[in-house]
Amino acid sequence: MSAVLRWLVGASSRCCNWLRLLDRPAHRRRIRQSRKVLHALRCLDGDGRQARRLAYLRQVDPLCVEEVVLSACEAGGAPVLRNRSYSGDGGIDGRVWIRGSGWHLVQVKRYREHVALAHLQQFAALVAAQRVAGGWFVHTGRSGRALYPALRGSRVTLVSGERLLALLADGVMPARPAAPVRAQPCQGPGARPALPARVWGRRLLAVLLAGVVAVLLWRQAPPRAHAAPVLAAPAETATLRSGLAAPQAVAWVTQRLAALRQDGRYRLVVAYGSPLFPSDDALLDQARGGAALAAWVSLPPSARRPSWLVLPDADWLASAPAGSVRCQLLVSVAGDGRGSRFAVLPLRCEQALKRHWRTMGRAGPGRYVAAAPLAPQPTAAQQLLQALAPGR
Repeated sequence: MSAVLRWLVGASSRCCNWLRLLDRPAHRRRIRQSRKVLHALRCLDGDGRQARRLAYLRQVDPLCVEEVVLSACEAGGAPVLRNRSYSGDGGIDGRVWIRGSGWHLVQVKRYREHVALAHLQQFAALVAAQRVAGGWFVHTGRSGRALYPALRGSRVTLVSGERLLALLADGVMPARPAAPVRAQPCQGPGARPALPARVWGRRLLAVLLAGVVAVLLWRQAPPRAHAAPVLAAPAETATLRSGLAAPQAVAWVTQRLAALRQDGRYRLVVAYGSPLFPSDDALLDQARGGAALAAWVSLPPSARRPSWLVLPDADWLASAPAGSVRCQLLVSVAGDGRGSRFAVLPLRCEQALKRHWRTMGRAGPGRYVAAAPLAPQPTAAQQLLQALAPGR
């Protein structure tokens, strides 16, 4: 495959996955971080670079290691299909299309010691049950002798050590196991000649480009109107009444906040009464004397429970009339007759002014958001309240 064709296939794969993950900011952030990790990995050169590269890879976040392997496949010119969720994927971390073979399932394990044989056997059974050409079991640990007998008769390729580093550093795809013998097509008078692999590669590239164009045209269509809960939006606090009883409402809010944190929107959720919850003076200083927060602080401790302080992620920005903002939010649940009432109060808000370049940061060189203090924005509270609404 030429360098131009390899770049076109990789660019098409990145574009398709970017469109599929538009509503997954945490995924897109880890994909960007994986490309930085891949670049840093390839910059480790000199004596002992193999050991230093493996040691560096074992220090990376396990979810980011999955994206590093898939990003290396894209850089090598192989179309990649990334998962939309890190949980509930059935043990499949992604799919890679290998020219002349087909789709391969990918499972990535960031081990520091020996590989668990049970994990390999489960993945081999999963590959055997799927209609795919094979599977890659990628790991950063040590392969014991017990692994190789488990690979016999399966379509799983073990990718570790030098083979893993060749994939990440040079884009060399692992050798696939021998394909099963297929019946030869009929060569009768009306039989069509088999197409060469080069023609199939061109057809695959045309299908990928056509899919990108179709998705771009679909994204330009006007969005459909979705039903949203009726919110009461006073000057500061956003509230929502629900038919759930107070205990059920507390359990629902706790579950939704945990799901939103896992999705990458919010980096920390602190319950009232925990040691990390700020003091009343700190809260009042953050809200700059808000009347709604002052009323909440005046309540006795028993009446404040249950409440949570939600801190947004550094890369998550909410849309507001003032622009892109990032707000700390105070969530509370109270009984209201036979139902309950959800309330979200915006505290400390910042406005994203521009993105500026930094040579050092949380994930290395890149562009970071410059922020300035802003008055509390009810829109940010309403967006969180919509995500907490029962039935979502």
